[in-house]
Amino acid sequence: MNDTFKFAFRVAISLTLAFLIPMAMGWSQPSTAATTVMLIASTGSRRESLAKGTLRVLGTIAGGIIGLLLVGMFAQDRLLYMLSVSLVIVVVFYIRTAYLNDPTLFMLTGVMVLMMYNGGDAQGAFLYGIDRTFMTIFGVVVYTLVGIYVFPPRVEQNLHQLATTLSQAQQALFAHISALPRYPAEANKTEILSQQVFAAQNAFDARYHTLNGECSAISAYKKEWDGAVRLFQQITDILLFAAKDHARSSGHPADYLVDFERVHTQVMTLFEQLPAAWDTHAASPPEAFDKIAYDKARLEKAGHLYRGEAITNGYLLRQLREKLSQLHSCISSIDSVTGFVGFTLPALKASPNFNWWDAENAKTAIKVFVIYWLTGWFWIIANPPGGYNLVIFGTLFVSLLSYMPVHPFALFILFTLGFFFSVPAYVFLLPQLTLGAELACFIFIYTFVAFYFLKGPITIFFLLGMFTLGLNNQMVYHFGITLTIVSLFYLTVMVVVVSHYFPFTSRPADLVMVFRERFLRHAYRLILLHQTPTLSRWDRWVSAWRMATMKVALTKMKVWNSKINHGFYREVEADTLAAFVSECERCHHHITMLLKASDRLAESPLVRRARQQHKDTVIPQLITALLVLPTAHNATKDMADAKGNTNEHDDVLLAQDYQQLETRLNAYFTSLEWDSYSHSDIADFYIFLNLKKNIFESLLRCKQASDAVQWLAFSMKAF
Repeated sequence: MNDTFKFAFRVAISLTLAFLIPMAMGWSQPSTAATTVMLIASTGSRRESLAKGTLRVLGTIAGGIIGLLLVGMFAQDRLLYMLSVSLVIVVVFYIRTAYLNDPTLFMLTGVMVLMMYNGGDAQGAFLYGIDRTFMTIFGVVVYTLVGIYVFPPRVEQNLHQLATTLSQAQQALFAHISALPRYPAEANKTEILSQQVFAAQNAFDARYHTLNGECSAISAYKKEWDGAVRLFQQITDILLFAAKDHARSSGHPADYLVDFERVHTQVMTLFEQLPAAWDTHAASPPEAFDKIAYDKARLEKAGHLYRGEAITNGYLLRQLREKLSQLHSCISSIDSVTGFVGFTLPALKASPNFNWWDAENAKTAIKVFVIYWLTGWFWIIANPPGGYNLVIFGTLFVSLLSYMPVHPFALFILFTLGFFFSVPAYVFLLPQLTLGAELACFIFIYTFVAFYFLKGPITIFFLLGMFTLGLNNQMVYHFGITLTIVSLFYLTVMVVVVSHYFPFTSRPADLVMVFRERFLRHAYRLILLHQTPTLSRWDRWVSAWRMATMKVALTKMKVWNSKINHGFYREVEADTLAAFVSECERCHHHITMLLKASDRLAESPLVRRARQQHKDTVIPQLITALLVLPTAHNATKDMADAKGNTNEHDDVLLAQDYQQLETRLNAYFTSLEWDSYSHSDIADFYIFLNLKKNIFESLLRCKQASDAVQWLAFSMKAF
């Protein structure tokens, strides 16, 4: 009984009850409640709560009110009504795609606006809309209650598991970077372990953001939970600062830190104690430690690079030990009687609820508008099977499946497969069912199979086979009616196929090129913004937006890269393209680390002076070189490069330019009087240098990986 089984079981029960209870009560339109369950289960999250169900009900009521108002104002003028509806649903579905939490709230609002029109019949439109609103709310209530009481997810246990995974990844990274000695052959392992820590941190943050605010188990100790999440983030930052790509200039910390082995053992012990802290129900204060002592005689004889990195590593080690002790105290206070930690918890930065200005969100809204009018025009001219329902389902499914990484041909296969299941049931099985329990078993099995073996919105097209049966209290067995419904849904699938290419293409190769350019463009602008000594409020807003857009572009590039059919692009090797995407991911990781530390580094006098006197032009130049794609004029040269003869001359020149910048910074730092600055100021300066160098080396690898890809092949048009 894994999570997939439990989810499929809950949805199957919900959809069965959504069909049978209205039938037992003699209510009309039971399929509306069942459709609501299907849409929520296919597009929403797998966890339910009363708060989420309440919001869905409010969204349904709001959509019903808006839809009825539009019907009341424009029912006598069909074109004016369609114009008003198209404008409303464009706004609603744009908000739905931009919303980062459960999107079914706004989806149900849009669905109700579409469903209020009774196929052009103004008579009885109000009662028709009331019935649809009531049945939609009923479907929401059924799905919410079943999700809460049947196999309820164990929220805290899931968070504990993610936190344990994160702490284990952090411990592995610390053990590696503090090992004695470090062999050159293991240098790449630092990058791999850093990526694992970064991924584990993102997974933990994403799950906590999803559950935060709607789970009473978390809300009771929200302050402590926020503090624990923030401390995990700070520990990750410290470890990633210390995990550099390049060789150590100062040797191993055991050479210049007094009693390093004892400090190392303390940190490892704190990591090992974290999983057990979740089971502790008594808050414990943070542990007090001795100061980390340096070998002063050795540092006085050493050069500034050795001395600076030694102070930096000692500072990071002290910070790591303190944060781990505070985290252990914070975790032990969760679910305790007092919930008192005895120190000021760090504030957790609020995550945004919307991702505005995303290009694909805007394109989806435009698709919704265009498809609504295309299907509306087809309904008026040709009066297809299902009538106005083609407009409703076509527009709805286009909004749900826009820029989904699935080929439209798969939708034909899924719907046809569902049809092959439903037709024999319609002919041989349904006429034999005389008891409600028998019908319940049929609906349950059909739904369970759909959600157990399929996932996401594509599940809808398999379930449509069951909706072609026209289940109701009084069944009229007429194969012509079934064929009419089947024709309606096949037309709907064709509408989705058209939207895959029109008005904006969803070809994976084209989208990978778009997301590549978008990722690098925002990375370039972020680097330039970061070099500004003082950021205004507008600059900070722009920086946050660019960071979010860069992250989304990278995620989309990874998804669509895996969907490219390399049979059409034989010049592009899958491994080569995957290597480029992987290098982009590492580059994003290093840029994120620099930007996260920018506020702290901006306050450092050494960093501030260095940035004012020595402006970095090499990293922006390297990103600019990455943005430039080959053209038809140098196609022959690029084909040779793709076979392994990559142009290394520019990379060597950029490396030389960066070496000159480092030399100037070294001369700048040598001229300073060390006694004038604290250890934290010196540490901040070397953290700044390491972060910049990591970005440069990551971008250099990214350019080498990009040069190995034959990007011109993607200009070929393959349907």
